[in-house]
Amino acid sequence: TKYKVSSRSFVERIQQPQYNTSDTIRRVYDCGCIRIKGAKIKVGKAFTGEDVAIKQTGTEQEYEVYYYNQLIRKISLP
Repeated sequence: TKYKVSSRSFVERIQQPQYNTSDTIRRVYDCGCIRIKGAKIKVGKAFTGEDVAIKQTGTEQEYEVYYYNQLIRKISLP
């Protein structure tokens, strides 16, 4: 047989992300969306119930959305 027991232990739930205090944190709704300044923004249903960080970029209306340290979306608000 080719099966081999893993030497790594299984973690039921990963640790909550530790975002910077300067980041804006939003929890993703069941529809896979968050709200930024009144705008409903789709980030993906895979992130439902998870906290994401919103970081403002160079301009006032441009943002980046992160899950842990992974960029998941860039946003330009009107």
